Amino acid sequence: FGSVTGMPTRDILAFYLHDPLAFLTVLANTLSDPPHLRGYSVSFIGALGWLDTIFTPAWYSLFWSLVLASFVVSLLYSVGHFRLRYRLLLLLCAAADIILIFVALLLTWTPHPATMIEGASGRYFVPPALMTAYALGAGATRWRVVDWLGRGLALAMLLTTTYGTTQLLAQRFWLPPATATTGSPTAVPQAAGPEVPAPAVAEAPSAPASQAGLMRAGPPLQRGVTQALAWPQEASASNSPVVAVGIMFGTYMRQNSGEAELRLINGDGQIHSYAFSLSTLEDNAYRMFDVHPDRYVKAEIMALTGGGPSVWQLQKPTGEVLQSCLVYVLANGEQAATVGCPPPPSVYP
Repeated sequence: FGSVTGMPTRDILAFYLHDPLAFLTVLANTLSDPPHLRGYSVSFIGALGWLDTIFTPAWYSLFWSLVLASFVVSLLYSVGHFRLRYRLLLLLCAAADIILIFVALLLTWTPHPATMIEGASGRYFVPPALMTAYALGAGATRWRVVDWLGRGLALAMLLTTTYGTTQLLAQRFWLPPATATTGSPTAVPQAAGPEVPAPAVAEAPSAPASQAGLMRAGPPLQRGVTQALAWPQEASASNSPVVAVGIMFGTYMRQNSGEAELRLINGDGQIHSYAFSLSTLEDNAYRMFDVHPDRYVKAEIMALTGGGPSVWQLQKPTGEVLQSCLVYVLANGEQAATVGCPPPPSVYP
């Protein structure tokens, strides 16, 4: 039984064998969806860590420029001894590889019925890209300048990837986070997206300086896996009950599919649950929940089907979670957000 898809894999396979046009429609929707294509573009080059350690857009532009330049130069090489039928066979294998990637994820990872295929990462397309490059570029060249240009591009790619990767990993896992004069952290950009500013929150309750941390995306939601949210102590200690809660999500610039559930627990252990669709989440934005008025002490979230988005967090350089990026509204009208996380433009008037 498919734990993510919601039905047995053999039944999904039978469905698409009976209706191949449905598969072609889902595949076309996926390959024409800009968020999916941006995600493939980023993860083909590299998205590290929990997909929360990425290069800047300028680095991705540089990497892709080198890749495309190498592709153009490879076309200048002659066919040589590598026969045409072998090149066509490699191209056919590359195309089949790409199709099988989407078929496998449609059958085993995408909730059924599907409108788009979920779960594909750009790194899955590296093998077919290598087959395509070898099919188009194997051979020799009569022009020395082309040979030197190819060697120069290979060297440039080696140097830029080595320097960029080393710098990114050092900033992510070793160097202390840069802080502004207000003590607010500089946020690490989420996968396939721009940097997220973290201004000081004027209306937020005061926090000790030791709570300053680095803003990072938490682990992506997975079906059946509960993630505890760092519930603010100020909300628990308030005499006024909480009537609304906002959670800052990162969607990795894509529309995720599935259902999730927010659970709020009061001091007596009573649980209030609120289901929501992952497809409605906006990237680097708060999702607001109107909740039963109560004095809550704990909060957790879990994907019921599908998955993919992350909750933004404040973490120590070691990865220890300090706070989740939350905003809450009390019955007396007071509002507050996690210090160090960007507040929403407006919560409630």
